[in-house]
Amino acid sequence: MGILDSPRRWTKAVKRLHAAGYSEDDLRKIVGGNFLRVYRQVLK
Repeated sequence: MGILDSPRRWTKAVKRLHAAGYSEDDLRKIVGGNFLRVYRQVLK
């Protein structure tokens, strides 16, 4: 199991990043962009 293995942990991580000064746009890129990158790799 990983550090971000549940939705609750993802939510906490995103809240902490936002509190640390990351913008909403940055967070969308981090969360959404990483998911899409992995998804595309899996489909290859």
